[in-house]
Amino acid sequence: MKVKIDFQLNRQFGVVENIIFRLILNGFTDSREITKALPLFSDSVIANGIKHLVNRQILAADIEASKLYLSEPLVAIIDMCLENTYEIDVPAELESYIKGDGLMISGISDEESHSLKQAVLFELLPGIRLDMYVDSIDFVLCEERGDQHE
Repeated sequence: MKVKIDFQLNRQFGVVENIIFRLILNGFTDSREITKALPLFSDSVIANGIKHLVNRQILAADIEASKLYLSEPLVAIIDMCLENTYEIDVPAELESYIKGDGLMISGISDEESHSLKQAVLFELLPGIRLDMYVDSIDFVLCEERGDQHE
């Protein structure tokens, strides 16, 4: 079966971190704009969310310019997810999950999912150590679809 690999932030990240991440994915880079876009949350909650994302190397920060960016390794992962499809043998009982919403590879403490996520990272970017993302992102295996489905 031909599959695409996608990812999402792990469950250790809260609502604020997920919103900030999505805003940056959609072009918001100015930290002041992000703060204005989230009036429901206090400045300290937003700052802690940004700090958590920067410390986990999801985001990079330019303090002088008050700008936030996706980290370079994460951009490389995104590019590889967008560009590549993979032919894998899928057990029949898992095909319906992959063809539906996708099959998520997650779990912080589960040793098997940990090893599987390491293998996916190695497949996406061979020869580059990206172990820092094993506990930060979860992968989703999705059926490759033609242009008419996108």
